[in-house]
Amino acid sequence: TPVWRDGVRLPAGEIPCPEACSVLVSFCREAQRWEAAPPPPAPVKSSVGFADFETAGNELREEYLARRRE
Repeated sequence: TPVWRDGVRLPAGEIPCPEACSVLVSFCREAQRWEAAPPPPAPVKSSVGFADFETAGNELREEYLARRRE
């Protein structure tokens, strides 16, 4: 379970994963969900957490979605 997500409590019995690899794996999983029906890119919002990929305005999410359209 990634521990970098703000406001998310670690479920009982789960192993915390503070590694950067967990961030990359999470991003890849979210990007795979966008393959069938990608959302349109949105403006980047500095208030959105770095690893909050499912939220519009996330810097990595918006860069990925914009490049997909090129």
